Amino acid sequence: MEGERVVFSEETGAEQYLKLVATGHLDDSLLEALEDYIKRQRRRLGIHS
Repeated sequence: MEGERVVFSEETGAEQYLKLVATGHLDDSLLEALEDYIKRQRRRLGIHS
């Protein structure tokens, strides 16, 4: 979509940080992508919800 930008980034270097940028229309596909990303991060960190 025009004007829409989604960036998910993670670094495993010295600072180990997460960067998430999402612009555009908030819709089901964006929410699903965010949920999937969070699930992967929880698994990676060993966090169980």
